[in-house]
This record gives sequence, structure tokens and C-alpha cells, in this order.
Amino acid sequence: MPQSIHTPMRKIHVNDGQVLCPLRGLIDVELCFYCTDLVTVNLDSKAPSITCKATDDISEEQRKAYKWMSLLQLAERYGNVSKVCRDHSISRSMFYRYKRRYEQYGFQGLMTPTRL
Repeated sequence: MPQSIHTPMRKIHVNDGQVLCPLRGLIDVELCFYCTDLVTVNLDSKAPSITCKATDDISEEQRKAYKWMSLLQLAERYGNVSKVCRDHSISRSMFYRYKRRYEQYGFQGLMTPTRL
């Protein structure tokens, strides 16, 4: 009998509007809404949570790259880079540096620690 491929699901509790994402570390729950690994959102219960299929078997370099990708997606969605930078305590020049790296090199550009 063939074995089915099963992606493990992970329930993550929301505390004060933040979650401990297996890919990005401690982030605002709103960043989860743009993640392709998000399965369900339950924010109306006494114990709000999300369910995702992300794995935490990644490097710290990859984790930082995923976080930057989330910020880029959030800024695109809001259409307001200044607000995203202010809310996440990053400079706009840093944001645009990572945006250029992503546009030029894709996800790999967000992971590379050296200047490109």
C-alpha cells in the first residue's frame, strides 16, 4: 500500500498580537496572513491561535530571510513602507536595501550576509 505524504501541522498560540513563527521567530500575527504555510486562523476564541505547516528545521540565515520577505510583502500589501518600517523598528534605507536585493537575486539575496 503506498504511503501518503503528510505535512505536520503546528498550532501556535497568539500572545499580545504576536506568534513564535517556526520560520521567522517572534513576529506580529498579521505577518502570518501573507505566509504560504498558514492553514487556519482562530483569533476569536479565548485562546487565539493559528495553525501552520511550517517547519523549524531551517538555518538562522534562512529565518532572517523569511522575516525580510514578510516585511516586503506587508509593505506591498499596505502600500506604506514608512508605516511598516516604523512598526517594525527598521530604517527605510535598510528596507530598500533588502528590497533591491530581493528584486535582483530573489530569496537568496535576502539570505546572503555579505554585500551584493
